[in-house]
Amino acid sequence: MNFDYGYDPEVVRNSIRSVNAAFKSFTNAACNKMQSNFVNQMGSCWAAPAAVEEFAKMKEVNDSLTSSAERTFQSVVEAMNTGSQNWASQTKDAAVTVAFESSRKTIDVSCIKHDIGGKRGIQSATAQSTANVLTSIIAEVGSALDSAVSAVSSCGFISGGESGALQASLNKIKSSYTEAMTTNYNSMKKAIEKTVEEYQATAKTNTGNFTANSN
Repeated sequence: MNFDYGYDPEVVRNSIRSVNAAFKSFTNAACNKMQSNFVNQMGSCWAAPAAVEEFAKMKEVNDSLTSSAERTFQSVVEAMNTGSQNWASQTKDAAVTVAFESSRKTIDVSCIKHDIGGKRGIQSATAQSTANVLTSIIAEVGSALDSAVSAVSSCGFISGGESGALQASLNKIKSSYTEAMTTNYNSMKKAIEKTVEEYQATAKTNTGNFTANSN
């Protein structure tokens, strides 16, 4: 039977579980992998004031975006639970809700320092390749948000109108995160390249200055 209005409670519950799973994937990329695969790795190959400055900016942006994403995911789950309760009340059914499962973390950039063991410098090839990890993290975040959009696009509310606003909210998070972190990525790459150029120039100058006069 194809109804014009109504809901399928089991589909709604499964959809909410899928949204929770998508948020877990989002957090794994934006928080866990950002920390272990990017921040921690960069902390061992780039020690300079520019590194501290760049990562302070990145942390502020990433923490703000993941906090906003958490609020959006939570509101999506709460809206779907409320919709399910409303339909359950209307159809004299027992409402069964699925709680939002938060897993967000803030990233720690304290490993990014002015020096490592008293030394200031950069492992240029390692730093540049590590910076590229950001592109894969951005892609994983996008994939997680796509999964969330897919989950609410067929969320069990038969009229179909309920899911439109939820999809728009999730797509906005994807757009905001991708744009902001791509900007961070480009800034990080430029800062690394500038550090390498400046350090190479300083090393070249020092080499010239340190050459003893044989006359």
